[in-house]
Amino acid sequence: MAYLVTLHGPPGNLSAKKCFEAGVPPGKLFAELRDGRDVVLEGGRVVRSRDVMSEEFPTQKVLVLECPTEYHLDALIKARMHILIQVSRHYGSHGQSLENMPI
Repeated sequence: MAYLVTLHGPPGNLSAKKCFEAGVPPGKLFAELRDGRDVVLEGGRVVRSRDVMSEEFPTQKVLVLECPTEYHLDALIKARMHILIQVSRHYGSHGQSLENMPI
């Protein structure tokens, strides 16, 4: 049995500089943008949250495998390059992304 777990990093931080450059007045609208909601300024211009946030922290992936004994784990570690090459060839030849491969 195996599980591929995706750990999403925390969202980026609100950039006050980007907010001021976009014409957003300080106050409640900053909080809306920080919480991921787009806002509409007076005059009808929309400021998107993603446009005034710093970059998000990267996601990480963790593969959890069930191994009956530590000896099986040692064999798995020795075989890992072969496994990765085979998976890469299979998914690459079918035009699929390794990001979405079933485990």
